[in-house]
Formats: sequence, C-alpha cells, structure tokens
Amino acid sequence: MADHDTSFRWTYWSVKETKEKLLELIAVLDAAVFPIGWRTVAQDELSSETIPMIPSPDDIAFYRLSAKPGWSSVTLAIELKRESELHGGQMLATFPKSPTERSETRFPGMDVDRFLDEGLLPAAAKVGVTVRKGTVADIFFDELPWEVQHSLSAFDNGSRKQHPLNRAESAAWQAFVIAAYRGPDNASYELLVEWLVAHRWSTQHAMELRDRFFDQFQLLSRYRETLVVA
Repeated sequence: MADHDTSFRWTYWSVKETKEKLLELIAVLDAAVFPIGWRTVAQDELSSETIPMIPSPDDIAFYRLSAKPGWSSVTLAIELKRESELHGGQMLATFPKSPTERSETRFPGMDVDRFLDEGLLPAAAKVGVTVRKGTVADIFFDELPWEVQHSLSAFDNGSRKQHPLNRAESAAWQAFVIAAYRGPDNASYELLVEWLVAHRWSTQHAMELRDRFFDQFQLLSRYRETLVVA
C-alpha cells in the first residue's frame, strides 16, 4: 500500500489554468518523467491487464513505474476536471500474488515523490503554471457526501464572507446544515473552520459559523428526539 504522506501528496495536488496550458503541461511532463524511470501508458494497455486500472471519464494521462526486485509496480492517473483543472487521480500498485513475495515487496513511495518533485514541478515551472499542494481543508471537503459538498459550496459562493449572515445567506446556510444533518452519521465537521478560512473567511467569522453549525445541528437532533418520543 502507499504510505499516507505519499498518497496525500498525489491525491491533493492541483493546477488550475486554461485547457491549452494544461495540455501543454501534460506534453512537457511526458518528456520529463522518462529520465527518472517512468513511462507513459495508453488507456487500452491498462484495460488489457490482469489487474486493470479502470479509467474514469476525467482521466487524461497515465504513467507507469515498472516493478523492481523488492518493490511493486505503480501506475498513476492524472485527471482533467471541468477542462480547467488538473489533479492527481488514481494510484494503483501491483504486488506479487504469492503471500511470501507480497510480504517482502514494498510500495515505491519515494519514486512517486520523485515523480512530483523532479517531474511535475519542473514541468509546471517550464510551462509557467503553479502547482497547488493539498491541505487539510481539501481532505475535509473531499470526504463530505456530494449533497453536503454542493450545499456548502452554494452557500460559500453566494456569500459576502462575513458574519452575521443576511437573509439570502442564512437560507443557503440552513440548506447546508439540513443537508449535513440528513447525511451519514459518521461525517465529521471539526475542520469546517479550516475550510472556511481557506475560502477567504476570517478566522473569527469562521469560528462563529462553526459554533452556529453545531448549535443548529444539535437543535435538529433534539427536535427529532421529541418527535420519536411523541
């Protein structure tokens, strides 16, 4: 398996630019990664393998590091979202089938780091684009149910980034709280402050919204309990 730090670095990098610039970055990256041991892989090659990486509709490029003694192979996918953003996609390691060989085979996380540090970052600098690194706010948002993501984004996009909220902002905020309440019980909102701050809210206003969220969430829970009792 990929170690946590490597998996995080790969999954949460992103580049936002015009589609033309992003395609230029891919072209430069294709040439940059070969000297450090990686090669490009065609989609039909992936689908013909015993353990295939199933491409998503957003996958635009694939890169392979072949297995070496004591190390697994690994394949990386890059996704193109909304034709304006590249980011890390799937990461698939292939280990030996034999339990003994498998236990003696490690994931080459250092080579994935090299792909980023010696392949992607220099290619981005050559093209003139900026690679954004992942944050805890990215993880928080990525782990939310889709309906909650949608309602939180709708609230944030229509807000003035200030508290107290006006009428329209309050309505959008309430829609987010209700979506969160209806979502899975194991969803965590402890990092809501970090996400709001990352979206240009002041820390003070973000903390006030966080407190408001938990107060309203608890109120909904108590209301449901009274209905069950009744």
